[in-house]
Formats: sequence, structure tokens, C-alpha cells
Amino acid sequence: MATRTPSWHAAAIVIATAVIVAVTAGSQGIVRGATATAARAAQTSEGKRSVQNGVYTEDQAKRGGVVYRRCLLCHLDTGEGDANIGAPPVAGEEFLKNWSTRTLKELFDTMSTSMPQDNPGGLTPKQYVDVMSYLLQMSKFPAGKEALPTDTAQLDRIIIENPRDSR
Repeated sequence: MATRTPSWHAAAIVIATAVIVAVTAGSQGIVRGATATAARAAQTSEGKRSVQNGVYTEDQAKRGGVVYRRCLLCHLDTGEGDANIGAPPVAGEEFLKNWSTRTLKELFDTMSTSMPQDNPGGLTPKQYVDVMSYLLQMSKFPAGKEALPTDTAQLDRIIIENPRDSR
């Protein structure tokens, strides 16, 4: 003969399970935030900095926006790209999912060896950096007072970070 569990007992089990799930999810967020904070501290001690610290100027982004007009057909005005034609996102949340923790040098190298599609490497280093500045602006990273350099050794010390990873 089967015994019935009192309804209060079943409710207590459901509540306890919900609390465990909530605490676990919360602690994972804390761990993720602590990991991101530790990573930033390590980068700073290595002379690295984040795109969240204003690594380009408004003027660079403005010039980059003019050059980016050539990119609109494939990457669209929002930078979200077009998967139907193989154009990846170059700004916004999807871009950050793919590029978070990578350096601006990696982005520069990718852009300068593959874009524009009809003439890879056809822009000057300054134009590529200006376009990168515009993409950072589209991704809501703040502008700063110093221009983003064209020197790849310096770009290698600037990390792309998703602001959501540091919460």
C-alpha cells in the first residue's frame, strides 16, 4: 500500500529545491564576477588594459564611421552582420560573445588581412584603427582622451571585455 506524502511536505521540498537552485546560480554569478575581476587585475599587472577604459577618441570613431560605410552592405548599420552571406557581427552582444578576452591586435589582424572583402589589406593602418574605434563605440565602450594606436604591440595589450562578464 502506497503512502501519501502530506502536501506541506511536498511544498517544503519544492521550496528547498528552489532555494538551492537560487543560491547555486547566485554563487556562480559571484564566481564569474570574481574571476573577471581577478583577470582584470592580472591584466593590469601585466601592463594590459581594457576597452572599458576609453582606449579610442571620439574623433577616431567619427572617422571610422565614414570608412565603415563601405562595410554596411555586409555588416549592416548596427554591426550585427548577416549570417546568410557569412558576414559575422562586428559590434554588439554577439560580437562580444565571440571576441571577449581577445586583444585589439587580434581584431586588427583579422580585419587587416580579410577586409574589405573585395580588397583585403586595402586600408591604411590608421583607417583600420579608426574603424575599430567606431566598432567599439557601436558596442557602447566609452571614448577616452588618447587615440587608439596603430602599433600592434600596443594593441596586443588592450583586451576586449564584455561588460556583462564583470557583473
